[in-house]
Amino acid sequence: MFFAPFGLIFSSICLKTVHFNLRFLIFILGLLWCIFPAGGAYFYSILEAEENPPFLYQRIDYQIAKNICAISGYAFRVIETSICFERLLATVYFKTYEKNKMLRFYSIFAVIVSLTVAASFSLLFNIFHISAVVVYVFLFSVETINFFLLHILKKQNYKLRQMSNSERALLTSKYQLIENIKSLNLLIPQASISFVLSNFALILSILIREFYKEALGVTIFFSFYGINVIVMSLYWISRSQWYKRNFNRFQTFWFNFKSGTNNSTEIVHLKAITVQTALGQNVKARQTAEEYFKDLKHVWN
Repeated sequence: MFFAPFGLIFSSICLKTVHFNLRFLIFILGLLWCIFPAGGAYFYSILEAEENPPFLYQRIDYQIAKNICAISGYAFRVIETSICFERLLATVYFKTYEKNKMLRFYSIFAVIVSLTVAASFSLLFNIFHISAVVVYVFLFSVETINFFLLHILKKQNYKLRQMSNSERALLTSKYQLIENIKSLNLLIPQASISFVLSNFALILSILIREFYKEALGVTIFFSFYGINVIVMSLYWISRSQWYKRNFNRFQTFWFNFKSGTNNSTEIVHLKAITVQTALGQNVKARQTAEEYFKDLKHVWN
C-alpha cells in the first residue's frame, strides 16, 4: 500500500512523452495498484472481526471489500493486456498513429472493457461460485499473452526501424517507431515481473487449494498479487531520473568515503559516463562534435 502511489507517480513520469493512449492506460494501471492493496487491507480488517462466518458473509461491507479487492486485482491484469494491444496499434499504424483521432478513443474503450471483464469474473467467482480453475486459466492466458506479445512487438519495431532507413520514410514515422521501442523497453520488464510472480501465485494457490486448505489458497493468491504491485512499483522508481540522479550521488559519496577524499570531480574522470538512447544503445554523455554526429548517424542508420 505504501509503494503503490510511488509506482503510479514514477510510471507516469517515465512515460510522460508517449502517446495519450499509453499515458492514460498507465495512469489507470497505477490507480488500480493503489486501489488493490487498499481494498485488500479493508477486506482483511473485516475478516479479523470475531463473528461467525455465515453472519460475516451476509455483511454488506464484507461483500464490498471482497469485490473491490477482486475487481481491482483482475482489472490491472486486463489493463496490462490493453496496454499490449495499444502498442500493437502503435506498431501497425506507426505512419498515422499520432494523427489518427479515432484511435485516441481506444484507451477509454479499453478501460471500460477491462473493468467490465474484471467485474464479470468477480461476480462469477464470488457470487455464482464458478470453479477457480476458470479464473486461473484466464489469468494465466492474460499473463502469457502480455509477456510474449511485447517481445514480438519489440522485435517487429526494430525491424521496421531498420527498414525505414532504406526508404523515404517521414520523420514522424521514424519518431513513432523510436517511441514504440523506447516504451517497449520499459514495459517488457514490467510484463516479465507479472509473468513470473503471477503465474507462481497461480501455481502455489492451486497446490494449496488442492492439498491443504481452499481458503488459504485464495489468501496466498492475493498476497502474491500484492507483492507483484510492490515489485513493479520499485521497478518504476528505479527507472526514474530522480532515482538515477540520487543513486549516482550516493555512489560518489560512497567512493569519497572509502577513499577518504572530498573531491567528487575525480570520479567524473575515472568512470565513463554514458546515456542510453531510445534504441537501447549506450553513447557517451560528454562528446566532441565529431563523436556526436558519428553517433547520430549511427542511430538513424
